[in-house]
Amino acid sequence: EPKVLQAFAIYSLKHDLTKGRNAIEKALRLDTANPINHALLAMLNIDDPESALKSLKTALEFWQNEPEWHALSADLYARTGDVDSAEHHINKAIKYSPDNAHLWQKNADIQLQQNDLHEAKKAIEKSATYQSSNPKIWIQMADINRRLGNLTDAFQNIQKASDLSPDDIEISEHKAKF
Repeated sequence: EPKVLQAFAIYSLKHDLTKGRNAIEKALRLDTANPINHALLAMLNIDDPESALKSLKTALEFWQNEPEWHALSADLYARTGDVDSAEHHINKAIKYSPDNAHLWQKNADIQLQQNDLHEAKKAIEKSATYQSSNPKIWIQMADINRRLGNLTDAFQNIQKASDLSPDDIEISEHKAKF
């Protein structure tokens, strides 16, 4: 039963990737047109970006407007150094889910890889409008502001992160750098 195999593959994401791959490959043989099977195979092959991207391409042929699959594609392309494809996919993900703070944060990461600090700042600010209670967003904004030379803003960003999560050691380390 393909749905049972999918459920087992999902469970296997945290427990046994090899068994999960075997289960989802069986599910694919039973139902090759199910994009969820291809997306699950991509997640199970996350340590092999080329295999994962191949599976995601197939999944996206069926469901072109699935933002999380585009986001995962962006992550994988960024890991392989293909930043242009990463940017393409994160922009698609944002198109389909424009109020998702996590996607805007990934966009900022990609802009940073391209060393486009101004676009990274715009993206992280957009992320903060949707999830201002996330200290990681404020840390990233502080880093961008520091790199832009906006040290007062950077310190305020770190302070905001510290206010949100006062016991976080990473935030304390960033704060100490200032």
